[in-house]
Amino acid sequence: MRLESSNGVLQIMIFDRTKGRTDNILSIDVDAHLEKLTTHTYRSPAHYPVELVRSALQRGATRVSVEINRKKIEIQDNGSGIDAARILKLKMLMESGVPIENKEQAIIELQHPEGIGLLSIFSPSPAQIRLHNTTSSHEQLLSFKNESLREFTSESINQEPSHIDTGTRLTLYRKSPHLELEQRTLKEYCRGVTVDIWLNHELISKKSVIKNAMASLILDSPILAEKGEVGIPKRGDVCHIWILDQGIPVSRKIIAPWRGFIFDAALETNSDITGKFLDGLLRDIYRLYQYLIEKYPTLPCEYQHRVEELIFKHHRLSNDASLVEDLPAFKSNDSPHPLTLSQLRTRARTIILYAIPLEIDLNQYDTSNKMVLQLNQQQIDYLINHSDIPVQFLNPSRPHSTLTRWIYELIEKWERIPHLIPLLKIKRIPDKHLTPEELQFIRLLSRHLKSLPPDQSKPFTGGGITFIEGKGLVPFSLQKQKSRDRSAITHILIHRKHPLIKKAVETINRHPENIEYVGALFQ
Repeated sequence: MRLESSNGVLQIMIFDRTKGRTDNILSIDVDAHLEKLTTHTYRSPAHYPVELVRSALQRGATRVSVEINRKKIEIQDNGSGIDAARILKLKMLMESGVPIENKEQAIIELQHPEGIGLLSIFSPSPAQIRLHNTTSSHEQLLSFKNESLREFTSESINQEPSHIDTGTRLTLYRKSPHLELEQRTLKEYCRGVTVDIWLNHELISKKSVIKNAMASLILDSPILAEKGEVGIPKRGDVCHIWILDQGIPVSRKIIAPWRGFIFDAALETNSDITGKFLDGLLRDIYRLYQYLIEKYPTLPCEYQHRVEELIFKHHRLSNDASLVEDLPAFKSNDSPHPLTLSQLRTRARTIILYAIPLEIDLNQYDTSNKMVLQLNQQQIDYLINHSDIPVQFLNPSRPHSTLTRWIYELIEKWERIPHLIPLLKIKRIPDKHLTPEELQFIRLLSRHLKSLPPDQSKPFTGGGITFIEGKGLVPFSLQKQKSRDRSAITHILIHRKHPLIKKAVETINRHPENIEYVGALFQ
């Protein structure tokens, strides 16, 4: 008798010497039984050692030792041993003369509902199988080699159960084409197991099943069968939920943000992942989000950006502002510490909130007597589109480099050339030579400019309004000069014969309230 594997089909063959031929006693399509694993969870052909470790953990093992080399794989554990019923099923798959219906039923019963269990013994098509199994009452040795199955059993052991060293040692002799992959797969899948698992005499390091989490939390929800863990991912906008068996991943579900929360979870449970089940996790997920908000000021910049993204997205998706109100993410020029959304809302009731992009130097702006927020792009998007806080954006007033400043000054001088041309030929007209209508125009315009808010009227403080002769290219010119205290004084020079000025003087005389429209030209 021998085992052969061809195109994923495991065959148990026996040679009949009397007839001089080999008969096919049993043909098992192993790939058919592994189809779910290979297409949904287990994409590696070297996964079967993981299933053998899982079987050991299901038997209550607290220590599992695995040796993988080019000639064999050996797994030894201190669990309760394989029960008699499963041993019988294994023997049925190896023995000849067992009806095919019974063999197929044995395959079904050996396959774990979410895995392949002890059926994975046959996955590598070993040349020899040795199974030394010790339970609380019996010791057995199964040996399949050289076309024969041999079994050794001990009589009932007359010892107290507490003094019996139970456990299983399984040895599969085969030539492995996936040696390194088998070792790497075992380390990857068993990283979250709490008991000690040794691979080639080295302890597999304990790590969370959840990868790349900014923060994680062990769950103690009563709806979980045994345990679980939830984490907040560093990237992505969907939820990944690992279903565990004995701490080893079985399958993974991907869902949209639940109640506006994005999270990764690893759950040891037999329950279905329903909406009610996920709602039971929200208490712990909410605690984790709160923890990130508390730690926000001390987090690295990239983590802060991710926390903002998650909190803003949660508010948009759920319309729940309980978290975003307490996020201290908004930098201000008048506060040493970032402000929360609730603090911004309080200030917006009494003052105007100004804002500039975070990447631009604050020194480029005139921030005197202003509260100015320095915002990144996602903060700008959130405040404009998803909050009820009014924010005004400032325009740059101070170039940040010598070259840029020189260009700004050149543009400013060039714009003033048309205004300066008439000043070379025309002198100011004294008030005594102006008509009553023109004097009324000056008084109304001056009064209007003084009534403006300080930030709008400041450029004209200390200056005057004067008519000059000529039409000019534009209705008016601005003339700046330094006062004794070196502050800038702006004079408005109105071109008396310009058609628009003449029409404005006549109109204002009849309708003084229209001075507001004219005054807008001088701002």
